Amino acid sequence: MSELFAWIPWFQELARKIADNDANYFVPRVRKVWSSAVGSQALLTKSDADLDPFSFFYSLASKNGTKQWKPLHDAISEEFSIPPIGVDASEGFYFPTPPGFVGMFQEKPDLLRRLFREAVRGFESVRQEEFDGALAIKGVGVPKLTQTLFLINPRAFLPFDDKGLAPLRPGIMSVHNWKTYGRELRAVRDMFPGCEPYEIQHFAYAVFGSKEFKVKDAKVWQTSTLVDGDKQGTDYWDDFRSNGWIYHRGPDSGGKSRRLHEPAPGDLVFVRTGASRGRGIGVVHANDHKKDWTPEQRLHVLWLNTMDAENMDGIHRRQAFSAAGGVVDAFRSAPVYAPTFELLKQLGWPPKNEPTESDLKALAEETLISEAELRKIAKLLEDKKQVIFQGPPGTGKTYLAMKLAGCLAGTTDRVRLVQFHPSYSYEDFVQGFRPSLEGGSAGFALRDGPLLEMAELAQRSDEKHFLVIDEINRGNLSRILGELYFLLEYRDKTIQLQYSSEGFRLPENLYLIGTMNTADRSIALVDLALRRRFHFVEFHPDKPPIKGLLGRWLADKAPATRWVEDVVRKANEKLDDRHAAIGPSFFMREGLDEARVETIWKHNVLPYIEERLFGQEERLKDFDLDTLRGKAEKNSGTDEASDGTGTTESGDATS
Repeated sequence: MSELFAWIPWFQELARKIADNDANYFVPRVRKVWSSAVGSQALLTKSDADLDPFSFFYSLASKNGTKQWKPLHDAISEEFSIPPIGVDASEGFYFPTPPGFVGMFQEKPDLLRRLFREAVRGFESVRQEEFDGALAIKGVGVPKLTQTLFLINPRAFLPFDDKGLAPLRPGIMSVHNWKTYGRELRAVRDMFPGCEPYEIQHFAYAVFGSKEFKVKDAKVWQTSTLVDGDKQGTDYWDDFRSNGWIYHRGPDSGGKSRRLHEPAPGDLVFVRTGASRGRGIGVVHANDHKKDWTPEQRLHVLWLNTMDAENMDGIHRRQAFSAAGGVVDAFRSAPVYAPTFELLKQLGWPPKNEPTESDLKALAEETLISEAELRKIAKLLEDKKQVIFQGPPGTGKTYLAMKLAGCLAGTTDRVRLVQFHPSYSYEDFVQGFRPSLEGGSAGFALRDGPLLEMAELAQRSDEKHFLVIDEINRGNLSRILGELYFLLEYRDKTIQLQYSSEGFRLPENLYLIGTMNTADRSIALVDLALRRRFHFVEFHPDKPPIKGLLGRWLADKAPATRWVEDVVRKANEKLDDRHAAIGPSFFMREGLDEARVETIWKHNVLPYIEERLFGQEERLKDFDLDTLRGKAEKNSGTDEASDGTGTTESGDATS
C-alpha cells in the first residue's frame, strides 16, 4: 500500500485488537499510553467502566497533526504490539481533524463498544439501533460519529462533514439516521467505481478540504500497464492499483515519451493495457520526477475509477506514457467510466472557456499567424459555431483550419476533414442507403455520413469536436445540406432527417469550418441563405491574417530568399485581382533556395497566371521572374517592403 495510506493498516490493527478483547485488555493500555504521551486530559477523567473505544479513537484524531501525535503513536504501537506506521506521521493524515478537543462521546459506553465491534467487522454488520443510538448521544452529530467510524474502518465508512464530500454530494448534509447514511454512502461510492472509501475521502479532502489541487484545468495523460515496453510482457496493473502509483522502465519509455516529469497535481491519467483494454482513471497528487525519469521514481495517483473495460474502441497504439489525446474518447465510450466523467464534469472539467494563452501562443509560433488573429477566429466560432475561410489558392486555408481545430479541440482525434465536390450528395454527407454485402447477399444499408458520425461523438461529451469541410462551394450545397440549413441556425431545435424517423439536433459542441476558393470561376459562390449562417474570414495576401505571412516565414526559414516576398507582391499588383492573388504557401516549403523558387515559379505560379490571363497573352511578359525580381530589388529602397517580422519599414503592422 502507498505511503499515503500507511496509516490505514495501523488503525485497522489497533481497532481489531480492541474489538477482539474485553475492557480488561483495552482500558489499562489506553490509560497508560494517554498519561505517558499527552499527560492528564479529559479522557482520563472517565472511570474504567465508562471508557469506550469510540472516545479513544476520536481523541486520537484530535492529536492529528500536533506535536503529541508522534509520542502517542509510539506508545500505542508498544502497548498494543503493533508495528509502527513506518512513515513520518507528524504532518497528520488526510482526514478532517475534529474542531477543538471534545474527545469523548460522554455516555452509553456499552452501546459504543458494541457499535465499535460491528464497525470493525464492516458496514453490513452495523445494526441500525446501534448507529441511531450513538447519534442520539448529547454532543454527537453525524460528522463526529462518521469521522470516528472512518478511522475505525476506512475500508467501509466515509466521514460526512462540510470539509470534504459535501460539495460533491450535498445530500450527505441531510443524513440523520442509519438509513439515510447508508443511502448516501452508497451514492458516493457509486461516483467512484471500484475505489476504497479512504481513496474517495482523500480525493475529496485534497480538492475541497486542504485544496491541494484543482481538477478543472487538468491536463490529461495516458499510460500503459506494460511498463517493460513489451506487448507480451508483465502486466503491472495490480501494482499500480494497490500502491496508487505509475512508473515505466522499458524501451517504450524512451525518446519523447519520457514525459513523466510533466504531470502536476490535479492532472488526470487514463490507464490502459494494450490497444483495447481500459484499466482505470486516476488523478495525480504527487510526482517524484524532476527533469527526467529513472526506473525507481513514481508518479503518485489517487484512483477515481478502477473498473476494467474490454474491447474499447479508439485506443490507437501509443507510447507507454504520453498526452492522452483520443484515449479519453475511448474511455468515455465505455459505460463503466461514465460515473467518472460525470464527476469530472461536476468539478468543471474540461473547462468550457477559450483555449489557454499558452495553447494559442504555441499555435501562433507554429503557423506564424498572430495570436490576436487566432483569437478573433476562435471567438467567431463560439458565436455561430461555423465559419468559412475564403480566399485565393495558396493562402493556407485548409492548413490553418486543421491546425486551429486541433488546438481548440485539444486533440486532432476530435477533428475530421471532408472535401465537397460536384458529385457529393446528402447521402454521402448526412445519411443515406449505401451498397452493402451481408451474408453473401448484395443490398443496401442505411449508413451515417461524416456529419452524423461527428454529431454522435460530440453528443457523448462536452468537449469540442470539429468538422472541416474543404472546398465547401465545389458541391451542390442545397442538395448536400438539405434540412441542415435550418439546424445550422437553430442549434437548440430538433428536426426529422430524410432517412430517419427520429429527431436530430446539431450538438452545441460540434463546430464547422469550411474553406472556399474564390479564384475558381467554374464554381458558384455560396447563396445568401448559407452566408447568413456562417461567419466569413478573408484569407487574402493583402489582409490579416495572411498579410506579411510569407515575409515572416522567409525570414525564419529561408532568409536568403526574402526577395521572393517582393516578387509576389509585384505580381499580385499586376494581376490586379485580389480574389485570384498568388498565395504565400506556393513558396512555404522546406529547403527553399533560389533554384527551387525558379522551379516553383515556372511550373506552379506561371501556369496559374496563364489560366487567369487566358486570351491576354501579351500580359504574360510582365510576370517574368527575372524581370519582377529586378524591379523588386531596384525599388526596394522606396517601396514599403516587409522586413519579415510582420512590420513594414514604415512601421505599419502587417498582422
